[in-house]
Amino acid sequence: VVHEVFINPDWKLLALQVRTNHVHVVVSADREPGRLMSDLKGRASRELNRSGTDANDRRWTRHGSTRHLFDEASVAAAVAYTLDEQGVPMAIYDPRTTKEPRTK
Repeated sequence: VVHEVFINPDWKLLALQVRTNHVHVVVSADREPGRLMSDLKGRASRELNRSGTDANDRRWTRHGSTRHLFDEASVAAAVAYTLDEQGVPMAIYDPRTTKEPRTK
């Protein structure tokens, strides 16, 4: 699903960790964070619907946490938090070590 969600060539996936009840994602995009979150939720929902693995009509909360990351240190901290500070890794995308998403 990750590759289908990130088809937009103007978006760069920097980190992703899918947990059992939430998702952490760090994306570089020239887009307002709230709008980007809505786009990601919509694209992910379409792919989940197509896969037939999740029939939940209400899978997302109304909003979520969005932050602008204005410098490389902020981006690095967000990537580290997403990949290293969530407990035992589950489904992750870590560009520091791999080019493809993986599941642990």
